Amino acid sequence: MKYKSFISIAAYLIVGYHNLLYSQQLPILDMASVIDHPSKIVLSDFIESLSYIPLETTQECLIPANPDIKLTKDYIIVSSYQKCLLFNPKTGAFIREIGRSGRGPGEYRSTNGFFEDPSSIYYFTGWNGNLMKYSLNGKFLGSVEILGYDGSLETPSMPDKFTYLNKNLVVCNFININGLETKSLMIFNSNGEIVKVFPNKHIIKNVNTAINTGTTSFHHVGNSTYYQEFYNDTVFMISSDRIKPYFILNRGKYRPPYESLWWRFDKRRQEKLIYQPVYLESSRFITFEFNIFGDTICFLALYDKTSKSLKITEKNSGIKNDIDGFMDLSFKSVNESGELSGLIQPQDLIKWFENNKEKTKSLKPELQRLKTTNLLDNPIVVIAKYKQ
Repeated sequence: MKYKSFISIAAYLIVGYHNLLYSQQLPILDMASVIDHPSKIVLSDFIESLSYIPLETTQECLIPANPDIKLTKDYIIVSSYQKCLLFNPKTGAFIREIGRSGRGPGEYRSTNGFFEDPSSIYYFTGWNGNLMKYSLNGKFLGSVEILGYDGSLETPSMPDKFTYLNKNLVVCNFININGLETKSLMIFNSNGEIVKVFPNKHIIKNVNTAINTGTTSFHHVGNSTYYQEFYNDTVFMISSDRIKPYFILNRGKYRPPYESLWWRFDKRRQEKLIYQPVYLESSRFITFEFNIFGDTICFLALYDKTSKSLKITEKNSGIKNDIDGFMDLSFKSVNESGELSGLIQPQDLIKWFENNKEKTKSLKPELQRLKTTNLLDNPIVVIAKYKQ
């Protein structure tokens, strides 16, 4: 009897030790404990250098408001809903447009899709539940059918966001429109063949139909792909056959329950739910912006993996720029080299120069030259290098 008790206690201690070890290895970003006590974050906390590239402005490369931006070794890629443009990353000169929006052969429905870094291929959405492939030289490479796609509201099964796992595999999440969607994630290859389906364990009957997009975020670090769903505090790493926890974003009382997908906006605002963060990550830092439903304040979070510290600050016009004394800045994407990229709109630039005439005198010559920017010009690209 004593021997069995000893075995039970030993087993309990071993399991407990492994659980403790696992929990210690899994980073926890304790957002719940710091969100109500914002601190100061400045660019020099995580950025080592900045550069500014004015984009060429001609009739054929005009950029509409609020575009996305990506930076590769050879290109600055700026995309709006129905246009994708390439610029030279050193001079800002316009190079070419990728594909074309329309219903003709080789034309896409929208640029909502993803850029596959390993092979430098862009995937845009087509008109029939498919993805359209383009090389960065502008050549159409064919389409990829999304098997099981159903765009009806009777039996809907529609992907929301896409990204890549490697050169041959694509992963997407599904919108749970009527509460009955059985798929959470799906991995398929460039031929449209399904490799793996991860089931949705949140089947909810008798809910109103609601199309909620943007409730999942994907991001990459090195050769790894990660994702998080807005109701789950865990960020997962995806491989071709499984998912495993990567880190935990402890949102505490701000974490949305799954059922909030079908709540009215006023209820989401009342419960102070947080929108799904989008992570920009390097080998040392994780940064992300987030909003609370109904709140006009935008927050920035900075996690340092080295010190295991998390700071959150209110971010209105941007992150305080203490590197070159110029405008406060925000960023939209990060590449595999640890370079963040963002955009400065001409109207914001002109307003800053008007309101900071004394500060302008001490700026570097390359920044003072930006005073010639006109209101109708294309934006200025900001490139920031993460600290190591």
